[in-house]
Amino acid sequence: MKIFEKKGATLIEYAVLAALIIIVAIAAIRVVGQKVSQKFSTVATSL
Repeated sequence: MKIFEKKGATLIEYAVLAALIIIVAIAAIRVVGQKVSQKFSTVATSL
């Protein structure tokens, strides 16, 4: 009996890759969201 089968290893690799993509996406959304919030505050103040 094999400890790691190719299917299982591939599934784990895809799961890790998906997790990394999600983490990067969340970080990017947070940064962009903060920048947009600052711009809206600037515009609201100038009005």
